[in-house]
Amino acid sequence: KSFTALSVLQLQEQKKLNVNKAIQEYLPQIKIKSQYYDPNPILIRDIMSHTSGLPNDLLNGFFCDNPPSIDWLIDQINKCTMVSPAGYQQSYSNIGYGVLGKLISSVSGVTYADYLNQNIFSPLEMTSTFVDDKANTSPNMSVGYIDGEATDEVQIRDQAAGLIASSVVDMAKYLNMYL
Repeated sequence: KSFTALSVLQLQEQKKLNVNKAIQEYLPQIKIKSQYYDPNPILIRDIMSHTSGLPNDLLNGFFCDNPPSIDWLIDQINKCTMVSPAGYQQSYSNIGYGVLGKLISSVSGVTYADYLNQNIFSPLEMTSTFVDDKANTSPNMSVGYIDGEATDEVQIRDQAAGLIASSVVDMAKYLNMYL
């Protein structure tokens, strides 16, 4: 999630978005219903701080070999209702970070994975860090086991909520950037 938040803030510095604006200004396809009298829009900064009122998770398709697209997730979000008024209370939301990944892709014009590769991983020389299933083909990636059998890492639908595989050395480069 820190990579997603950093990406959003980079795009704000580039004046491609504003975290104080409603997510619907950039992703008008989000039309989640509210059961509250709530004149407050869902601000990008509220999604980043888990105070958006969006549901925390939709487990259908979250962990699987072939996750559905983020557009599918937005369709599912639109069938839900807000769990609280926007900006009212903190409620952890992987869905919100999935939406931020879609925002990054829409505003930048490249996929979420390509944005991170071009704007974070490459500049920091993070050569063993991946956002997608390329990690399963890397010779440096550790292998998981189930019942003694090697298995590939299961994919998650909301990449921007935490589908990053990395090495200790690369993560040290990332943390050093903050220092």
